[in-house]
Amino acid sequence: MYSEIASQHPSLEFGRLRIPGPTIPIIILISPFIVQPRTRQRLFSHLKHFLALSHLLLYIYNIHGLLTKNENEHTNTLPFLEYISLVLGETALEETNFWLYTSVAEGWFISVLPSGLFNRLKIPVSTRRWIPLLLSIPSALGTSKPLSTRVTTSALSLLTRMTLWVSNDASTLPEFSASTLSRIFLPILAVPCHAIYTSTARSYPWSNRISLALQTRLRCVQHYAIGQYADIHQAGATAHILLAAGWIMSSFISTCFRWRWLFYGEASRAPAWTKFSFFGGWLFVHFHTLVGWPERREPVSRVGPFTRRYLKHCLVATWWTNACYVVLWLVCEVYVAVWH
Repeated sequence: MYSEIASQHPSLEFGRLRIPGPTIPIIILISPFIVQPRTRQRLFSHLKHFLALSHLLLYIYNIHGLLTKNENEHTNTLPFLEYISLVLGETALEETNFWLYTSVAEGWFISVLPSGLFNRLKIPVSTRRWIPLLLSIPSALGTSKPLSTRVTTSALSLLTRMTLWVSNDASTLPEFSASTLSRIFLPILAVPCHAIYTSTARSYPWSNRISLALQTRLRCVQHYAIGQYADIHQAGATAHILLAAGWIMSSFISTCFRWRWLFYGEASRAPAWTKFSFFGGWLFVHFHTLVGWPERREPVSRVGPFTRRYLKHCLVATWWTNACYVVLWLVCEVYVAVWH
């Protein structure tokens, strides 16, 4: 029995396919040395197709889980995969409006927040379902802003998931009063209502002058109050979502090794994002700080270069975190083999 437990590594199972957990960090560790820069550029040109296929497969997996009732709101693997794919993929490609894909990513993230957090903040747990649902609507139903099919597919998956949970949970409706719903929906309806009013008012001379004056004043306010700081807001949001993506990836990598057997002699569990692996991301934060330290005082002149630089820092810090875990795992394996 002991030898059977000792030979077991954490593994990812996809149907009949079983991938040993250490394979993932080892591939990440050696890939920069195997894949040449020219090959990386060639692969990057196909990144959009790979991401589109990934979101489609995740959408099918989500629907299958909802129909077979194998997927529940406590399962965080699918939401975190969607989050990482959206944040890293769309940040690298720069084809979709930033606020659209980040709103969908945040919706996936909020959907798996622990219920205890909402209880401490005195927020109804049903809010965890309503907020992601509302965040997915702009991207799922289409908009005039740049939007890729990848983000639309992910938004539709989130919208379907949240709609089913809200409809199945009858206890969520009484917790929302009419005033609460009005506060949520009025900002969303403000933009189309304003557009309808403007197009209708142009047929009336007096209202036309009023609407033009209001629009002119609104553009001035947006320019001075929002426009000047829009790049700073986007840069700050980019830094936070990429930091969260790196933390999630590092936490997942930390569960790909058989630490339970090495330290406790117990059978390993499948790699996953858990509250225990969450602390594995602390190592990523330290590496991320070291990687970005030489450029810490560079001004945010343009969002594009800043985003690409921060994405590079995130990937490099994740690689170093992964390398540290691999080395630590090998040292522990040698120690156990020699002294036990």
